[in-house]
Amino acid sequence: MISDLRIISIRAEKCNFEWNVNYSGNIEHNHDLSFSVNILINTEDDHKGIIRLGCNVNEEDDSEYPFAISLVMMGEFYTSDKPFEEYVVNAISLLFPYLRTYVSTLTSMSGVEPLIIPAINIYELLEQNSTNNVEGTE
Repeated sequence: MISDLRIISIRAEKCNFEWNVNYSGNIEHNHDLSFSVNILINTEDDHKGIIRLGCNVNEEDDSEYPFAISLVMMGEFYTSDKPFEEYVVNAISLLFPYLRTYVSTLTSMSGVEPLIIPAINIYELLEQNSTNNVEGTE
């Protein structure tokens, strides 16, 4: 079955990579990951929507980590049969691999081992970000 959800565009809205000058180790470590999601539904056409999927890696100012990343991927979507709100989980699922690839490519090009972000549970992400999650836009 083919989905009616269409991608209009996907792009990196914000990206910040910072080396930690206080990092003194050469140890293997688990990276500190956090995610956020912001859903914008067009108030004039409820078949259009925007998803902003954010990811922070090692955001605490800590010498334990060699770098920190702050990234927001933005996807614009359209659907013709049902309101966009019914496709939010699908839209996030489509956007997440772009975020994973961006982080992996950015880290590999920055002189560190590529960071492969694990798959996440989209439903849990939405539950954790449920307050002030859906906004209107024109």
